[in-house]
Amino acid sequence: MGDDINVLRVGPQESDRLMAFVRTVLVSDGLAPESDQEKAIEQLLLTPTLGRAWLLTRGEEDLGYALAIFSHSIDEGGPVAMLNDLHLREGTRSHGLGQKLFDGLEKDLRDSGIVAVSLKSSSASSTSKWLYGRLGYAQSKHVFFEKRLKPKETTVEVAKNSGARRLILRKPGMSFPPKRADDK
Repeated sequence: MGDDINVLRVGPQESDRLMAFVRTVLVSDGLAPESDQEKAIEQLLLTPTLGRAWLLTRGEEDLGYALAIFSHSIDEGGPVAMLNDLHLREGTRSHGLGQKLFDGLEKDLRDSGIVAVSLKSSSASSTSKWLYGRLGYAQSKHVFFEKRLKPKETTVEVAKNSGARRLILRKPGMSFPPKRADDK
């Protein structure tokens, strides 16, 4: 696979490049990115305190990507990263590129003061487990639980104002019509 392989930290200026590659990789794996996921990646790129993104490249060709989110762990004694998404393009797997991607992103994280890295894998394949173990990752003693928080409902009400109709979006707990500062 050649030695001109690089791990590029992705910033907002490479957003379109990263998103196009993410779509390509997911579609080739039979998946499709959802708009919420795309929005979350955009937020990640625009807000460096949330995490980081990397592209694995050979020249101008994108071969893989990884996304990490940051938090602060009392147990680990400082800032930590969770690899939330990691993919290599079909046809590039089993050529040592996963190792190169991990080497590059771990160096970047270590140089940034991150004290521990965990990863979230939707695949329990033996190949993934083998790779992660070979790279020094071990199954955590912690069990993680998740709950998806849904946004509060927004209701639509029609108000009549001087014979004209207008739509007002109202969130729960919001008075209707909205009170002005000079209302008593």
